[in-house]
Amino acid sequence: MKLDEHIEAATDAWRRVLVGAGAAQAAGLAGAAVALLDVEAAAVAAATLVALALLRFRTGLIGIVGLGVLSVNNAAWMAPAAVSNLMHAEGTFETVLPAGLTVAAVVGLAAAVGALAFRRGRGAATLARPVGIAGAVLLAVAVVVSLLPIGTRAAQASADATVVAENTKFSVTRVEVEAGEVIIAVDNRDLFWHTFTVSELGVNLKVPVGGERVVTFDAVPGSYEFVCAVPGHTQAGMKGTLVVG
Repeated sequence: MKLDEHIEAATDAWRRVLVGAGAAQAAGLAGAAVALLDVEAAAVAAATLVALALLRFRTGLIGIVGLGVLSVNNAAWMAPAAVSNLMHAEGTFETVLPAGLTVAAVVGLAAAVGALAFRRGRGAATLARPVGIAGAVLLAVAVVVSLLPIGTRAAQASADATVVAENTKFSVTRVEVEAGEVIIAVDNRDLFWHTFTVSELGVNLKVPVGGERVVTFDAVPGSYEFVCAVPGHTQAGMKGTLVVG
């Protein structure tokens, strides 16, 4: 087989793995968008489908890079979410979804790197198949581990206020509490992480998909701004005022 044929075979092998991983991510994101009514998840799913379509445009370089970048983004958000929800004994859906997306994203990143960096190597084509198989095995393992009773749900004191994060919005923009020890519960109903951040009080509570987390802090009377510190979320309107009486 000529060198050009080796390169083409290697590239095709990695692209097949990349298509599978990209399709899995798009399906998971779209499913989350429907189940959670999450516009942000829908947007990332749409971007993934566009990147998959771009694989057929000319050399497919734009699609490969796009899927690689999206895979990094998804892995960065979903891996910590899966671990956090597992350790806090959240529901099956809230643990399996980010775990599955993490595996698909890691495989997608490996395939993107393979398609870009190893296409000139004779052994590149033989590496693609094991990566795809490993991804399927890891997905099965992630699902099984997600079902195990590894973490425990901590006993939570009664909250002074509960804030729901849904569709990149806070359920309330004004929270009133008494001075002294303040307990705020935050419920994230979106796929991607949100925070409840009050910079003036040193509060920065991070909450993953399907998670409910509680933060306790001391506050003196006054008005304080709370925001979601995830890039772009404050600008999207995730902010409000905490009034301490």
